[in-house]
Amino acid sequence: MTSAPAASNSLPAAAESHDLISFLPDCVLTTIISLLPLHDAARTTALSRRWRRLWPSAPLRLLDSPAPLCAAAISQILASHHGNAVQFQLILTRPSPADLGSWLQSLSVKRLQELVLRPPSDEPLLLPPSIYECRSLRSAELTNCRLPEDAAAAGAVSFPHLAELSLRLFCAPSTAALQGLLAGCPVLTSLSLDRVFGCRVLRVRSGTLHSLTVSVSLTRRCFPDDASELELLVVEDAPALERLLAHDINWGPSIHVERAPRLQMLGYLGVGIPELHLGSTLFRSMSAVRLVSQFRCLRTLALEMVNPQVKPVVDFLYCFPGLETLYVTSHMVVPRSMTLMKCDNMHDPIECLNHHLRTVVLKGYGGQKHEVQLAMFLIRNARVLEISPTATADGLLCSSHSCPPHYSAPSLFAPRARGSPPPQFACAAKRNPSLSLSLAVADLAVRRPPSAALSLPNIMVMVR
Repeated sequence: MTSAPAASNSLPAAAESHDLISFLPDCVLTTIISLLPLHDAARTTALSRRWRRLWPSAPLRLLDSPAPLCAAAISQILASHHGNAVQFQLILTRPSPADLGSWLQSLSVKRLQELVLRPPSDEPLLLPPSIYECRSLRSAELTNCRLPEDAAAAGAVSFPHLAELSLRLFCAPSTAALQGLLAGCPVLTSLSLDRVFGCRVLRVRSGTLHSLTVSVSLTRRCFPDDASELELLVVEDAPALERLLAHDINWGPSIHVERAPRLQMLGYLGVGIPELHLGSTLFRSMSAVRLVSQFRCLRTLALEMVNPQVKPVVDFLYCFPGLETLYVTSHMVVPRSMTLMKCDNMHDPIECLNHHLRTVVLKGYGGQKHEVQLAMFLIRNARVLEISPTATADGLLCSSHSCPPHYSAPSLFAPRARGSPPPQFACAAKRNPSLSLSLAVADLAVRRPPSAALSLPNIMVMVR
């Protein structure tokens, strides 16, 4: 009886000892090393001679967290590394201008892709001119930094691959310098401007920008050298823009949107924004001055105000006939000016209420008079709100007769037609201070098309 021949595809001896990783090519091993934390990646040099030569050529991710790195260590790592650089982050280390200039020059040769500069200290860090040599950047976050004065204003900036740019507590020497920086990013898709100084008016023209976020200081403070903060953002031409978000809305800036045909998300808008131009439509501190054009492409709108009222919400709903989701937040900070506005167009048809608005979220709801009026207006008039089950999580589900007095059915709901089913009111109160309340109404004697089935509207109310 002859023995079976040995398998031709038997594993080598190293594989039998479970050392399969040794058969991976160098390109795979260097990728593995690049995904490890810096200290663990450096320790791979102790594995073997092969790993010792892989470490200097692996894609570099140099982060100074969770432990800070001294300047000498960073310089040594960059000098001994021979491969490309994926990420460079400084959030615990504040380098000298000379060190940072040398590092960025070295990183430009290594084709750095992601840069995060968030140096500690209140004093802004002056960026060296060598930052303009990092033309391979795809993402950059510059916090508490100051832009060099010459190159950007002269139009010498070129970041052909930069897709994401975040400027926070950032100072530009002039409006021309900031405009020059943005003009040198031809494929920019996401731009965040958070407390930008040195530029009063910024004009945005980009064929690739999808997301734009802007915010200013709550205290309207000045940067060193009395650099003024951004006061007006003008979106001149942004054919691909889909998201325009503003924060710290108690202080502006004014926003003027001239052309953004694909804008789908807008917010948070509040009385702190001095002027809001949407095409030919003009709002001043949430009060409509001129209602002309309509943004039919907008799907999500977020408003923020003290004691939300029906009038400003209705005016915004007229502007956005295709609106599907509405967020209204009751802000805890009293704005600079607050007036009660009478709504005299309550009975005019609003297209988004009749055909598109499916979700409404009320945050910071306190049951105040105007908050209740707003909630009831939306419940009565929004005809396509989707069914939303009442989630109780770890809270308590209660019926209308056990709710607090200002949530009682007589104060919330208008008289019903004879024979109509009773309205339903349910609240889910969690045990922590952040309460949530889900409002559900089966029918409020609203005239609906005969074919439309009655359903519970999707209105989520977050209680203060």
